[in-house]
Amino acid sequence: MKKRFIAIVSFILSLITVLSVSGCKIITTDKERDNNQVVATVSISKDAPKDKILKNEMTIAYMNYGYYYVYSGQSTVSDIFDIIIDNLVNTRIMIQNAISEVDEDPNFETKNAGYDKWDVKRYLTIEDKELDENGNIKNEDTFVLSEASNALYETLVLINDLIESYEKAEDPNLQDTVTAPVRTAPTSAEVDTTVSDVEKFNYIKKGIEKGEIGSARLEAYNKFVKELERAGLLGDEFDGADLTTSQYFKENEKIRLENIFIEKYQKGIQKSIRESVTFNDLLDRYKEMYNAQVGKFENEKDFSSAISSAYAQSPIVYSPYSGYGYVYNLLLGADEVQLAIIEGLKGNSENFKKQRKDILASTVAVDQRGSWITSGYDYDESLNTFTGDYTLVKDAVNSLAYKGTVEILKAKTDKEAGEYRVDPTVYNLEGFVEMMDTYLFGSVQTNDADVNSDINWYRKVTLPANSADEYDAKIGELLFAYSTDAGSLNTYKGYVITPNPSESGSETFVEEFAKAGRELLKMGGNSYMIVATKFGYHVMFYSQALGIDVNYDTLVAYLNATNGLNEDITYWQGKYNEILANWDDFDDADNYLYLMQNLYSSTLVENSIKEKEASIVNKYRHDTDYVVIYESRFADLKKA
Repeated sequence: MKKRFIAIVSFILSLITVLSVSGCKIITTDKERDNNQVVATVSISKDAPKDKILKNEMTIAYMNYGYYYVYSGQSTVSDIFDIIIDNLVNTRIMIQNAISEVDEDPNFETKNAGYDKWDVKRYLTIEDKELDENGNIKNEDTFVLSEASNALYETLVLINDLIESYEKAEDPNLQDTVTAPVRTAPTSAEVDTTVSDVEKFNYIKKGIEKGEIGSARLEAYNKFVKELERAGLLGDEFDGADLTTSQYFKENEKIRLENIFIEKYQKGIQKSIRESVTFNDLLDRYKEMYNAQVGKFENEKDFSSAISSAYAQSPIVYSPYSGYGYVYNLLLGADEVQLAIIEGLKGNSENFKKQRKDILASTVAVDQRGSWITSGYDYDESLNTFTGDYTLVKDAVNSLAYKGTVEILKAKTDKEAGEYRVDPTVYNLEGFVEMMDTYLFGSVQTNDADVNSDINWYRKVTLPANSADEYDAKIGELLFAYSTDAGSLNTYKGYVITPNPSESGSETFVEEFAKAGRELLKMGGNSYMIVATKFGYHVMFYSQALGIDVNYDTLVAYLNATNGLNEDITYWQGKYNEILANWDDFDDADNYLYLMQNLYSSTLVENSIKEKEASIVNKYRHDTDYVVIYESRFADLKKA
């Protein structure tokens, strides 16, 4: 949350003042000279320069992350400075090693001849594309910000945020304003913090915001400069007016340049390892999964357990039993008053169901994603829809718009989330069904509708398969918007339905739900059913039926079955090659080939990078021919 971040940053800035008042030796009498002491040198080869690590880098690292571990009680000051010097040394080792590798790699795309071999800028893009002779953007659609400019942008954001935190440090409204529970989001969802290259370029042009004479912003800016002066982090080159000339700014920009370079280096490793995984490797991995299922499902109990633990990358590909399957459950839950009245109902079965139906007639459906909007999640104000990972359909334009009114109190910017007031539309059951049908199928459905039965379903709609576009994705959006059953969210394919009660006669779910689920699996396609239980109305959607015809003994057979195709291995080999070639731009994250490749290669990548980094660091870290650490020069920091 933005406001919480501001409060944390305010604490960072207050550290120096607090520590100096208490006699902490982080602040010395000759601050700048002390801060510029060399505390370590790193040089992993004869031609590599002796890379000097200065004491001010340790102070900045403490301000950037070390303080948190001390403040939260997870570490002592002494321990955290030991960790900081290790991190700084290890980073230098990794950077020098990475430079040695990429400089000798003829396929590495960026090598700027104007920079020294050991300068990371040599290996980063340094010119923004699509600028005219005046430094203005010629074409926003094709404009690309350089990696060097990205480092500058990130540093400017850091400084401006720090100044802003100082400006608001005394603001009593810093605490989070959202007190209502935030609606569960898709597991893959993250707040979209992506800022376009054009927005970054314009931000860079504005630079550090000082504010007008007499403004709170200028006062905060001056206080921030004073704090840096107290810490000895302004440096000899600070001109008194431009904070980008300060040592603090330059060190933070350097950190970001190095981070971008290391990420670029690691992406090369990831790409190489990923592309080393062949289609034949996936064929073999799939065969292992299939054989394991064939050997494991010796009885229905084992099979039922396996269905419950299946997930997208490891689906059920062999089924020796029929009548099992999955259904999605969207619960329009009864409120506390309704639940209490239903709990007290008496009488025979038919009378009970009639009374329950009358009580549930007042059940309402409300879009619960309003908290996503007020919490600053990815929301498009113009379309009234969610974006990024918060929408499950491929095109956000076709996603389920927020059902209600949204008042924009403060429009969002490239740096801050907007502020909103939301008022959800309240649907009765009939109104909800009409909205749901229109969203899923384009019109209200009538076939087999409004059927009464011994399990007291309210509605039953049988549809042919493929009668709705992005059926599963749209159901997912409905679930996140309306289901009051927390267990129905972020499931693989919904709830598991068994063909019969257990041997003791007990049901996993309430009787009406279990019976309706079995009926729904027989209906197939894109069918759904609405059934009443003591918990409210369950809108149950067909997900997948598993019968004895499920026996996909090869990866090709499974891919054909799940995609409705009948292609040979050559076709799927070509699809796999397409995925690899377009990995960074591949937008179908639910594609099984993509999921399988990512699952297989990500483990290889993670292990390979960890092993390589450990091997490189261990080779040089404790050999004084390569690394020298002057512990006495930062001993005072450890005693702070």
